[in-house]
Amino acid sequence: MNVDPLLELATVESLLEAADLPEVPRRTVAWCLKQLPELYRELVRTYESRYADRILSLTQGLLKALAEWAKTAPQGQPLTEVVAAQLRALHARVGFPGLDPRPKAPPRPKAASKRTPRKAS
Repeated sequence: MNVDPLLELATVESLLEAADLPEVPRRTVAWCLKQLPELYRELVRTYESRYADRILSLTQGLLKALAEWAKTAPQGQPLTEVVAAQLRALHARVGFPGLDPRPKAPPRPKAASKRTPRKAS
């Protein structure tokens, strides 16, 4: 399969460059984006899960940084949704629709166990 992720990633990059991102999310997003092209190519070439895991981690980190910024910037939410749609399209085109770039909800805290100590015999 000959898949070049540069089309979607270039679109994402141009969207983010046009946005007025503050320094911290801009650096986080740029750091994540810089690593993705080679990881997608290696995933398609080898189908090794380590590349899928790293792609998922980076896309979630990228979207998390955008979502945090979107809490305080009115233009942030639509931009985050467009970027997520581009990444989902890329994942579907690569053939890994299970690579959902939406950040997962944090796990719920576990309830404390109510074990009673055993009585000595």
